[in-house]
Amino acid sequence: MPLTATPTHASLRDDNHAIGVWMLNKHGSKVRVFVTCEALWGTEPSKIRELDSALDIFGAGRERFEQLASDVYDDCTSDDDNDRQGQMVIVLDEEDFPNQL
Repeated sequence: MPLTATPTHASLRDDNHAIGVWMLNKHGSKVRVFVTCEALWGTEPSKIRELDSALDIFGAGRERFEQLASDVYDDCTSDDDNDRQGQMVIVLDEEDFPNQL
């Protein structure tokens, strides 16, 4: 089942290496979705590699990144595949982006 977007603001992960948002699964449970800054910069190689540009890239392509997260979620065999301390987490990195964007 696909994930559903929420209106949450994108935020930096604690280690500042990814941008995160919340999405909802078919049960209405929250799923944390992160896109690594390296992956974001890879989609826009002309951008400066700084946190502000990563946030801008994410904001401009948020729907595409959320769709990719939903696709990755659908490929999981169960919600337990990416469970972190009771919370479902999807992390998209450079390997998730070949020919996707």
